[in-house]
Parts: sequence; structure tokens; C-alpha cells
Amino acid sequence: MLSGSLSNGLVLASLVSLLISSFASIYIGNLVKDSYSLPVALVIALLAAASIDGLLMSAYFATQTNLSFYKVLSIFNRELFFKAVYGMASALTIYYLGIYGKRKSKMV
Repeated sequence: MLSGSLSNGLVLASLVSLLISSFASIYIGNLVKDSYSLPVALVIALLAAASIDGLLMSAYFATQTNLSFYKVLSIFNRELFFKAVYGMASALTIYYLGIYGKRKSKMV
């Protein structure tokens, strides 16, 4: 289990990682939004955010815990997979809601 000071550090590291990856995702999304359609730009931005957040949290686990390299890599892989699936589902939902909104406005 995690000790109290480690879990406090984990919370802080998670928040900092989330903040950095969110800013990077917004920046990357703004860079690619003119070159790609909205759903593709969203997927690219979400994958970038997931990768950056995973790398930052893996760096935290590698430096602040006594986990092995393979355990940290395993955590990174599972985290990246979960975030990618969640991001793709979110992007598809936004895409289909956009199509539905356009069709509904044409019907009126």
C-alpha cells in the first residue's frame, strides 16, 4: 500500500500531470484543427494528452516509488490503453452529436 506522504505526492503529481497534459492537448488541438476535421483533431489531441499524462505519471512512479521498470511500463501501457479507448468513445460521441445536430437543424 501507499504511505500517507506518498499518496499526498501522488495526488499532487496527478494534478500537475493533468494540468500539463490539458494545456498540451489544447495547444496541439489548435495546431491541427485547420489541417484535419474536428473528430480527427480531437482524437489527435486526446491521444497526445493521454501520452503526456502517462509519461509524466510514469516518471513519477519511476522516481518516487520502488516499483520495477517493468511494473511502471505495465502501468503506463494499461493507463494509455484506457485513456485511448475513453478518448475515442468521447470523440465519437461528439462527432455523432454534431451530425445529429446538423440533420436536426436541416429538418426544421
